[in-house]
Amino acid sequence: MIKLGGIMALMRLVLILVLIIVAALSMSSYAQDWYVAINSSQVSVVVSPTNSTYILNVIGEARCCVYAEVYELTYQPLINELASLAQRGGVEVYVVLSGNVYGGGVPEEEYSAVNELISSGVHVSFNYGYDYVHSKVFVIDNETVIIGSINPTYYGFERDLALTL
Repeated sequence: MIKLGGIMALMRLVLILVLIIVAALSMSSYAQDWYVAINSSQVSVVVSPTNSTYILNVIGEARCCVYAEVYELTYQPLINELASLAQRGGVEVYVVLSGNVYGGGVPEEEYSAVNELISSGVHVSFNYGYDYVHSKVFVIDNETVIIGSINPTYYGFERDLALTL
């Protein structure tokens, strides 16, 4: 079991690495055409399972749109949140899922999630063009980006140790 002090040290290390990468990109003339300057107060580190509910909270506050590309989506609280956003109106929700999870197509347990999302008004599609897309990216209101290694599954949110920014 990881102690809280260890998690905090890991979170500081990740934040420092993000700031170093952003600084390195800003030195390139090419990067100046597309990057957005950020400061440390704009970056939150999410460590599952410690504070992975932060992802649900941010998505739940969406005002106009949520775009997601994830490898696999079976975490019911997240499915409920996305479906609720689409049902209440005014928030467009788009989800792209991998069509080749673990090399075997779409997992059987994901079909019920997909049906629930579609019946709620979520736009769902599958990426069959690449064998090994393992993304976990959410864009909320074209302002907030959540990207990292937390899988939107029960184990990803509740059991596994993973990081997301």
